[in-house]
Amino acid sequence: MNIATKYIVVGAMAASLAACGGKGEDQAGSAVAPDAGVTGQSADAETIVPAAAGVQPLDVLKFSAATPTKAPCQLDLISGKATNQGAVTLPLGTDVLFQGWISTPDLKSPGAIALVLDGPEVYAIRGSAGGDRPDVARILRAEGLSKSGYNISAKLEGLLPGEYSLSLVQDWRGGAVQCATKATLIVTDS
Repeated sequence: MNIATKYIVVGAMAASLAACGGKGEDQAGSAVAPDAGVTGQSADAETIVPAAAGVQPLDVLKFSAATPTKAPCQLDLISGKATNQGAVTLPLGTDVLFQGWISTPDLKSPGAIALVLDGPEVYAIRGSAGGDRPDVARILRAEGLSKSGYNISAKLEGLLPGEYSLSLVQDWRGGAVQCATKATLIVTDS
């Protein structure tokens, strides 16, 4: 299957993904056609994915340099709560688990990724893909996505209370790409 045909298939499957509506591992979410490639990235760019575990401050300039991508991704659950049901609210100090799936622009499973919390400040939590997601591979007809699942855990500490939009970033061809999710996390004082 050539790349143009794959774009058409992926676009047609987006409606199927939106209709999945299941929870947990069966919920694929919505997607759009992937980028043909990311350009304008320098080969010596720093990685955007933090080396340390846990919630880490992220340089706003580094985050804003990430190229928005149309590569599909989905944040299905935050600590067992479906993200398609509205904002998820959790207090500071809570152990949190983010679950979903992510694709590279060429419809494969990435290695290291970061979940970015963008709100009163910008933070990143290191993670990696590799979890079984045969549903995503089947729906997008991309066998390279069979291991696109992620489970990113952290303790909500060291960040400011407030409302955060969530996105996923990955290093890609000397730069970084960002996949915005529709999920919102509200962090409260207690």
